[in-house]
Amino acid sequence: PLIPPTRFIIGSVINPYPPSEVEERERIREKLENGVTFLVTPPMFEIETLRRIREEWNLAGVDILVGILPVMSLRHLRYLHYEVPGIMIPESVLERFKGVKKEAFVDAAIELCEEVIEGVWGEVSGFYLIPPGRRFEPVFELLDRLQRRMVNRRKRPDVTHT
Repeated sequence: PLIPPTRFIIGSVINPYPPSEVEERERIREKLENGVTFLVTPPMFEIETLRRIREEWNLAGVDILVGILPVMSLRHLRYLHYEVPGIMIPESVLERFKGVKKEAFVDAAIELCEEVIEGVWGEVSGFYLIPPGRRFEPVFELLDRLQRRMVNRRKRPDVTHT
């Protein structure tokens, strides 16, 4: 045995956009039965899918951490959608960003991240923020905006710079 005892918690990924929802739901059920205590999503760019799977897959009592990624460009968004397994960008999001000028893109992406966080705040256990590449500025800007928003509401989010 390890002395002192460890305090590991076991988490796993969840694919909100699986090729087979039946198979993914069964995998998640098996993981939960075998000790998984929380689930982590890939970067999410909309909230409807997350809400639907929480309800349909009976995940109401399961801790879920939602991935948040401020994208840097339309090219980056398309790359994630077409080239990265497990990440799906809804057509409505692709359309929303088509006309955004390069200099305004990051700001618009941070705005979308805020919308996703606001949309499921209180329904999930938390969020993890993914810097795009090695660029931390968009994440810091997102944190600043969230903090200002929460201070305006006289609430403080569980936001930590790491």
